[in-house]
Amino acid sequence: MANEARSYFPSEVPEQPKNLDCASHKNDKPTEATKPALKEISPEAFRALLRFSEKDERPQVAIWPLLYSYKSNITRTTCHQLFNAIVATLKEEHVSSIEFHVQGDKAPKDSPAGRSCHPDVIAFDRSQLAVDRATGSRTRSTINQSISLVSTESEYRDWTRLEAIGVFESMGKEKEKDLIQVLKCIARHLLSRPDRVVVLSFYIRHTGFYLILTGASGACRTTKLSWTNSNHIELLCDFIYRILKPSANMIDPTITRNHDCDFDIKLNESHYSGCRLKWLGSAIGRRTTIFLTQVPTVPIIKEQYLLEPLDEVGIINEIHENGPIPGVVQVHDHQELREGDLAVVCSIDIEEKRHKVRLSLKESGIPFMDIQTPYEVLVATYDLLETTRCIYTNRGILHRDISKGNVLYRSEVPRVEREGTVSLASDVASSTEEAGSLREKPNKLVFCSIQHLLDEKHPRKTTPVLLIDFDHAIQVAQAEPFTSVGTPIFQARAAAATTPVDPGTGVLLGGMPDLSEAARPRYMKVLSDRVKRFPSRPTLDIILRTTQEAADREWFHQLRHDAESVFWLLLWWVIHVRPDNDKSPTHIPEDLWKTLTQPTKSQYDSRTGLLTTMQTQRGWLDPAYMALEELVRKMAAHIQGDLHWVTDKHPEEMKDPEYVHEAFQRLIFNFLVENQSESFMAQENHSKNREVGSSVHSVFSDGYFPSSRSTATQLHRL
Repeated sequence: MANEARSYFPSEVPEQPKNLDCASHKNDKPTEATKPALKEISPEAFRALLRFSEKDERPQVAIWPLLYSYKSNITRTTCHQLFNAIVATLKEEHVSSIEFHVQGDKAPKDSPAGRSCHPDVIAFDRSQLAVDRATGSRTRSTINQSISLVSTESEYRDWTRLEAIGVFESMGKEKEKDLIQVLKCIARHLLSRPDRVVVLSFYIRHTGFYLILTGASGACRTTKLSWTNSNHIELLCDFIYRILKPSANMIDPTITRNHDCDFDIKLNESHYSGCRLKWLGSAIGRRTTIFLTQVPTVPIIKEQYLLEPLDEVGIINEIHENGPIPGVVQVHDHQELREGDLAVVCSIDIEEKRHKVRLSLKESGIPFMDIQTPYEVLVATYDLLETTRCIYTNRGILHRDISKGNVLYRSEVPRVEREGTVSLASDVASSTEEAGSLREKPNKLVFCSIQHLLDEKHPRKTTPVLLIDFDHAIQVAQAEPFTSVGTPIFQARAAAATTPVDPGTGVLLGGMPDLSEAARPRYMKVLSDRVKRFPSRPTLDIILRTTQEAADREWFHQLRHDAESVFWLLLWWVIHVRPDNDKSPTHIPEDLWKTLTQPTKSQYDSRTGLLTTMQTQRGWLDPAYMALEELVRKMAAHIQGDLHWVTDKHPEEMKDPEYVHEAFQRLIFNFLVENQSESFMAQENHSKNREVGSSVHSVFSDGYFPSSRSTATQLHRL
């Protein structure tokens, strides 16, 4: 069983299969988010962003004589001396602890921010430095101002401790290419300082320098400044003074950074002490930050910089309006920091002002990818389908971003009681009702966990799955055509393209799967209305073709697209895991990996071919979990074709938004009933995921990857 003590909100999709908290920062996503927003502006416009006023003007000091002894010797290892000399002329009693130092060849070590960047110059607030000293079996932080900042101890190299960074030019690189490394460092620094609205950075060259401001609304840099221009040096002094004494618009007054790199956070009238960074989004844009609090009943604080007022809280509260829906996170409190003294706004890009919003959440869990056994992951997958099905049918809401970062798992969960006092339609149909009325969709769908289906002693509304992050959720009634959102790899193919998947000359699908002999009695007892609404048609061959009527129909993100995202999420887990034993690790077939992770925005989504290839290829999972291949294969067969192309000639139930959910849930239930006692179902996975194979031949090397225009005849041959 996964350890609940490891609770956190997981990271975005990594470029390589890793089992890391913050794998999103092992790639260039912060750079991708920052580079397009880096604007070059004049020194005069840049100084205006520093927000000096008559009440807040830097001391007027003679800087030019100071520069004379440094300007001919500005190097990677000496530029910090100039900056410290400027600090010495500017410092006042309350800012005297800021110092610049050479970072050396080691990157700052603060796991939420990443370790792949190497700033050359770093600014520390010496008063913030702490050293951990063992006291019995515990450690405590104490202030120690005598520690040298050139120490190689990681305690003094955390991104969270930095006040500013500088990167020196790389020999032989063009300026624009060199800026990529600068932007990586800036992104890490910004993400590690949630108490700062913007961070200040330098890009230093022998012949000049650039000053950079970065925040959620964008980034800007000066034109090239000269070491020999007095006006430029005055601007450098202004900039360094802002490192010593940030302006009010550069800081968030509701967050305090502590000596041990955690934060005290104010949310309305509540104060949360000792909050730790647990997950970080992209630096530019929403700049999502997740904190783990020390309050068990309110374990998570989430904050973002948004252009518009917060929609997520309204969506979540609407879901739970008539009583909790199992599997959906609940909001404890929220605040939009838009007005008054506590307003937190980033306006580097004056056309894109972003205000900070903050909410606290009542629940947390471990990432979906940290689920330990096949049994647990199938329970979570079934219940995730049940949760998304309920919020759609009962509340008219689509999540639209099912991904490994937005689905958590809890080993212990409270029982969810009946939804308010509203009378809900029962899933158990009366035997005296007419067959026609039995097949009518109920007004409300009563949540039923798969563990209740497997064992009637288990509470019906208790589920270990927890769906979070409703940033992109939408009321179906307010949806606009040809619009969608989602996370690459997990996004449904049609959702990625915002258009139906082309069936070409024909795509073959099977009918609704039947319940196995062992599974049917229990399913009929608890969910008989679903059996009536979705008749089993396991031997029916259904061919989907392009029709003019469907081609002319507006495309919308539908519930079935969330079901497809659930499939890609399950596939992501099963191809990564390997058993926790002494056997040599197997590898993810390289061809499968490339096909799965290719860009989904291209004209042809390679995953369509992958779904077909799965029907014939074997051996793409670790042998310990090989039995799962058949389940995944059967599920894949139900999304090969896009139900957008269903016509009146097809079974009526195929037009029901819940059709794919029902097919997937039946397959999972059948599998669990038949295999729940098998030893592989309790096999815990290894702490390290499988890696992509490098061998010349893999099980997919000779695979058949048909285009989206494969004919029904070709599919029959498969």
